[in-house]
Amino acid sequence: MATNLCPLATNLYSTMDKVGISFCSTLSAEEVRAKYINPLRSALRLAKAGIYSNHLRQVDPQATTTEHLLVFEVHRFKEGLRILRTELEKVGVPEGLALHNLNPSQPGY
Repeated sequence: MATNLCPLATNLYSTMDKVGISFCSTLSAEEVRAKYINPLRSALRLAKAGIYSNHLRQVDPQATTTEHLLVFEVHRFKEGLRILRTELEKVGVPEGLALHNLNPSQPGY
C-alpha cells in the first residue's frame, strides 16, 4: 500500500484555484513568455499568491494570429485575479483579453 509522504503539500496544491487568461496575438511563444508570463509569474510569486501553470497555443496556419491561453494557479481566487489584472495593466493588456475561472465546480465571476 502506497502512502503519501507529504500530505500537507498535496492538500495545499489541491485547494488552489485556476485562472485562465486568453487572447489572440501575432506574438510568438517566446515573446508571450517575455511580455506576459514572466511578469505575471513574478507578481504572483512576490505576493506568495500562486504559481504559473501552463501556456497553451492554438495555431492556425491560415490565420495571422495565434490564440494563447495562460493558466495560473492561485491560493485565493479573488486575490490572485486582482494581482493578475493589476500586473496586466502595467505590462499592457492584450487586445481581446478574456479572463476565465477554470474551476468547473465553481460559478464564473
